[in-house]
Amino acid sequence: MLNNQTSLFNAKYLNDILPEKTHLIPRIITLYLLCFSIVMISCIACGSSDTVRKKRISKKVRTQASFNPLGDLLAQAQSALKKLEDPNPKAQSRVSFALLHKQAFPSDEASQLALSQAHFSLTTAQLKAAGINSLVSSKIAERFQVLTLPTQTELPIDLKVLKPSLERLKANLSDYQGISIISYQGQALKRGLQITLNCSITEALSQHKLFKNNQDSLLIASLASFEVFDRVDFAQKCQTANYPWLKPVAELLNSKELRLITRGLNQWGRPELELGPIEKSKIAEVFPKFVAITESLRTTTLAKTLDAFKTLQFSECLRPENHYDLSCQRVILEANTQ
Repeated sequence: MLNNQTSLFNAKYLNDILPEKTHLIPRIITLYLLCFSIVMISCIACGSSDTVRKKRISKKVRTQASFNPLGDLLAQAQSALKKLEDPNPKAQSRVSFALLHKQAFPSDEASQLALSQAHFSLTTAQLKAAGINSLVSSKIAERFQVLTLPTQTELPIDLKVLKPSLERLKANLSDYQGISIISYQGQALKRGLQITLNCSITEALSQHKLFKNNQDSLLIASLASFEVFDRVDFAQKCQTANYPWLKPVAELLNSKELRLITRGLNQWGRPELELGPIEKSKIAEVFPKFVAITESLRTTTLAKTLDAFKTLQFSECLRPENHYDLSCQRVILEANTQ
């Protein structure tokens, strides 16, 4: 009896609450779906935001990596320098002019520093006048140097080689107690620009107040061709377009034979030339051809010279290395031309 009443109570209770529960179920499901949707949208938004943020960071990193003003300037300077240089990687040049002054330049630190500063100032001014921008000139200026020494010290050149040229100027080598060497060494520049620049720097330095006590007697020598000039003649040579600053020379080997050599081709980044031994009777025939070879080598490449003179061969020079600065090649002509 109790069990039946309990069952009726439970059924009645369920019947009473069932409609209410039935209405709650869709609400719960709707609320659940709403919450789930919010969570999913949030996750998608977070993922999208992270992706955008990563893209922005990546773009920023790439932009920062590509924006390198110093590197860009250096690259521009290197590119501009290559356009000025002789394309032949072996075209190494040495250009040396020397001021011969009767009094040795002071050796104290202040005087030497003043000379270096004057030389650097004149160098940068001449580079600017030649239309070379500051980025490139800072690299080229390093190749120009100045060295001053008493003539009694051990020098990189025996000044006795200047005696014949000094005698033509009625000057005695023993009267000159000091020498200041103004030089360029490095890759040759196109059209011999390194010679033109060093010539202008040397001329300007000869007029500097540092040498005012010597200017009346100052002489200027080319240490490549062994020629000596007074200041006026040197200035004229500097202003002469395409002045070669080199000379072919005949050296007597013995009573019957000569040797032809060049002095100054190293300035152009070309090897010095040597031809011989040559019989004296054939020198008139060979000399013009030697001059033509010299000019061709100075103004064109070695490959073009060989192409123009297909009968030529080259070998190592016989003269001692102290007779030239950087490199030398001996010209071998056909047997019937020697």
